[in-house]
Amino acid sequence: MTEKKKMLRALGLTSSDDPIFSTAAGSKALEFVKKLETSNDKIEFDEWDILSRNRIALEGNPCVRHIKHLKNGMFIFRNLCHSASWQLMVEEPSTVAYICHLDARLTTYEIAHHLLQKGIQFRTMQNTIVQTSVKPRIC
Repeated sequence: MTEKKKMLRALGLTSSDDPIFSTAAGSKALEFVKKLETSNDKIEFDEWDILSRNRIALEGNPCVRHIKHLKNGMFIFRNLCHSASWQLMVEEPSTVAYICHLDARLTTYEIAHHLLQKGIQFRTMQNTIVQTSVKPRIC
């Protein structure tokens, strides 16, 4: 049985004609399943996306709770830093993932500075403050 068919069987799939196997991701998936199957190969630390120290995994990343996907396709990071009077907005999902992998102790200002240094596009949005007007009392 070919490696591809073994992987498909292990995953409960039936067709081996999928073009995914000719991509880099498909190749990596096949390598990973082969490593699971044999005890000879050691699975590298960063291949496990469920580990908390994995540089790629977003599961459980506290930054994720600050992201809101807007109707215009932008992503906004809400309340990353309470002292900032503005919020970061980005267009690309890859930039969202990049920001989430930065040091969690960075302020919004430090993140913006870092993005500028790397040439990564972002926008800012000023926080709005809703003020209620009070009618003067005439005595």
